[in-house]
Amino acid sequence: LDARFEARKDRQRHIATAHYDRTTTADIKTADDRKFSYQFDYFFSPKWFSSSSASWEENQFQLLESRTLIGTGLGYQFFDTELIRLCVEVGPVLLRETYTSDPDRDALALRENTDLAILLNLLARSGTESIV
Repeated sequence: LDARFEARKDRQRHIATAHYDRTTTADIKTADDRKFSYQFDYFFSPKWFSSSSASWEENQFQLLESRTLIGTGLGYQFFDTELIRLCVEVGPVLLRETYTSDPDRDALALRENTDLAILLNLLARSGTESIV
C-alpha cells in the first residue's frame, strides 16, 4: 500500500507519503515494512526552494527497529505542469538507525532526491473530461 498527499499554495508546498508492505507466501511472512515521511518546501523564487523533511521507517526482515531521518536542503523545480513534474533537491540529513541485534548507528549523510512524474493517460485526469 502506497499513499501520497501533496498540497501547494503560493510559496508553500507540503508532501506526505506512507508505505506499508506485509506479504506472505505459503503462510510464511516474506515482507513486513512501513515508512512514513513529511516534507515542507518554501519557494523563494519561481523555481528555487528550500526543503525540510523528516521520515521514519521500520523493516523487520532487515532487523531494523527504526530508521529516522531529519534534514534540510535546496531544490530546483524544472517543470510543474499538469502533464509533467520534475524537481531535484540535495542537502544534509541526520540519520539514526536502531537494530534488533546490531549496534545502533547515528550519522550525518547527504540526501539527494529526484521527483519525476509524467501523466501518460490524459483521460486519467477526470472521469468526465474528454480530449478531442
